[in-house]
Amino acid sequence: MTGIRFIFADVQDLVGPDERAALTGFIGKWIRQMADRHPKRFKSLEITWATGAGRPNPRKTGILVYVTGGPERSIIEADGGNVNQAIVNTQLLGLTAVDAAARTALSEVYFDRKKFLKEVAGAAFHEAAHNKSLQDNQMHGEGGLLKEFPDYASDPTGKNLDFFAKHVLEEVTQTIVPQSKLKRWWYTGRP
Repeated sequence: MTGIRFIFADVQDLVGPDERAALTGFIGKWIRQMADRHPKRFKSLEITWATGAGRPNPRKTGILVYVTGGPERSIIEADGGNVNQAIVNTQLLGLTAVDAAARTALSEVYFDRKKFLKEVAGAAFHEAAHNKSLQDNQMHGEGGLLKEFPDYASDPTGKNLDFFAKHVLEEVTQTIVPQSKLKRWWYTGRP
């Protein structure tokens, strides 16, 4: 049995304290439901927020999901990745860049695209599943919150919770992008 550590990194300080509490509540509820379905695998849950220049520490099996305004302030793009898919499709509330061979991932959700806070939580769950499974579009066959274009304001299905439970403890290196690199990219267009 081991613990789950889920970190939201709000490097732009977009999310207010009440909104953070609500998002933490949604993710916490879903992870507790997952743990209830697999009671012998998980012993604890920690959900934290790194804000501004705070330095997230996801450890070996943790999950790091960046919260940014939109793809124009993409963490993935600042790190050299491509977010054209999110620029073209304004219905996407997040993206994850995975490198299965290197076992690394970088996830982000777009706070300014939400209609409801629960959509941000749904997008974070979706992107965390990409992140920990190291799967791109093949994950979308799981349906519910894990399908290609989910109803982000819905709850994960039992099948979604089982998929997440299968992968959540995988050791995936979470890419941490320094605040200085983000600011250079955002304000000059170059990392």
